[in-house]
Amino acid sequence: MKKILPLIIIFLVSAVCLNAQQPWQKFSDPRIKTLTAAFKSPPAEYGMILWWGWDGHMSDTVIKRDLDRIKAMGF
Repeated sequence: MKKILPLIIIFLVSAVCLNAQQPWQKFSDPRIKTLTAAFKSPPAEYGMILWWGWDGHMSDTVIKRDLDRIKAMGF
């Protein structure tokens, strides 16, 4: 019993410490609700970014193809 008691005490103290929620684990910023709501459909300024470059021979056909693909992606 003397050998088991210290192990039980260590286990209980460890369990309490591990399950205690730390202050940094709580969301206390009121803006988090706004962020959560806006996350599903962000405003345009936080949406997709387009990087388009010409890296080869350019022709009207290539430019029109690229622009059609960009439009199809919702830009």
